[in-house]
Amino acid sequence: MKAPVIQEKEWQRTLVDLLRLYGWRVCEFRKARIKKDGQDVYRTPFGADGKGMTDLIVIKPPRVAFIENKAEGGRLSPEQIIWRELLTACPGVEYYLAKPSDFEQLKEVLR
Repeated sequence: MKAPVIQEKEWQRTLVDLLRLYGWRVCEFRKARIKKDGQDVYRTPFGADGKGMTDLIVIKPPRVAFIENKAEGGRLSPEQIIWRELLTACPGVEYYLAKPSDFEQLKEVLR
């Protein structure tokens, strides 16, 4: 079955709702509107090495998961790839690249 067309922002809201339904505590990083060269642009304000950090950090003891949300066809940035590699190298830490087409699988894994 073909995945429905859904924007990344809507998809993230759906995923946050699912996580809360399953009892996860959710930390969500949202983009902020800033002015750059007189233009409105949207950026996630991070300091230090935070660029590329996952959209969500979720906890449901004893589990900790980091979730990067992407619309269908979305790709990881080089910084997001670095975070994925670091997080997946840590025993016990879960990492998910979540797309709308993964919804049924995510429901099972995050239950």
